[in-house]
Amino acid sequence: LPSASFRRTSFTSTESASLTVAVDNCLTSAATLNYHKITRKSALNEGTL
Repeated sequence: LPSASFRRTSFTSTESASLTVAVDNCLTSAATLNYHKITRKSALNEGTL
């Protein structure tokens, strides 16, 4: 959980930008992992692996 010092009401533009990038990277990684998991599963079901 973020500490109280992290939960400030105002961010500088640099902080906002890096926070956005970090969140985007997390979402992208999660989506990519999920995609590969689904692809692998369907490939296994079709017996291609």
